[in-house]
Amino acid sequence: MLLNLVKSDEDKATGNIKEVDEAKATMRALVSDNSGVSVRRKSKTKVLLRVLESRRRSQL
Repeated sequence: MLLNLVKSDEDKATGNIKEVDEAKATMRALVSDNSGVSVRRKSKTKVLLRVLESRRRSQL
C-alpha cells in the first residue's frame, strides 16, 4: 500500500512538472521578439515565468 501511495505522488509530481514545462514554452513564445505581444504584456509574462521557474526549483 505504501508503494502505491509513493507511486501516486510521483505521478502527480510528474504531471505538475509537465504542466509547468508546457506553460513555460507558451510564455517563451509570447515574449519572443516576433510574437506581436505588447511590451507591457511581455514584461508581465517574464515575471510570471520567473515565478514559475522559482517554484519549480523549490519543489525539486
